[in-house]
Amino acid sequence: MARLKALVSVGSAVAIGVVHGMLLSVAHAYLAVHFSVAAWIHSLGMGTVASNAMLFPIDLALNVLLSMPAVLVLRLLKPRHYAWYVLIALLAFLAWAYLPAAHLLGQIPLSWYTLWVLVMQVAPLPVAAWLVAWRRVPPNNSFKPTPLRGAA
Repeated sequence: MARLKALVSVGSAVAIGVVHGMLLSVAHAYLAVHFSVAAWIHSLGMGTVASNAMLFPIDLALNVLLSMPAVLVLRLLKPRHYAWYVLIALLAFLAWAYLPAAHLLGQIPLSWYTLWVLVMQVAPLPVAAWLVAWRRVPPNNSFKPTPLRGAA
């Protein structure tokens, strides 16, 4: 029974990682079309390096925020080894995102920009998981019976 529960949790973590990747892609496309912060920052004329330095924390914060629902659903699985399930979801996300383009990845020279893109893809899910694990929400005790006034 425990083996079946672990198998279901691993399968759920894989599904969460893939769905997270799909929703993140849709959200990025929507935000790029309707709220182009990158175009606005580049239009300020500060130069490429300064513009990218301003975009890095904004992108990271946005990606962490967009990763929170996936992390909270992973947390609902109540895994004993939470970090492993975050890693499984992250690997499923990366497999979904990069396996279709694997033949192109060998042709792209490794530069600071490609490293930045990889960090922006890999870091948000573990950072969001760490934030959720660090800031544990106390249990809801509102349904526990409370003693009446005057009762000892």
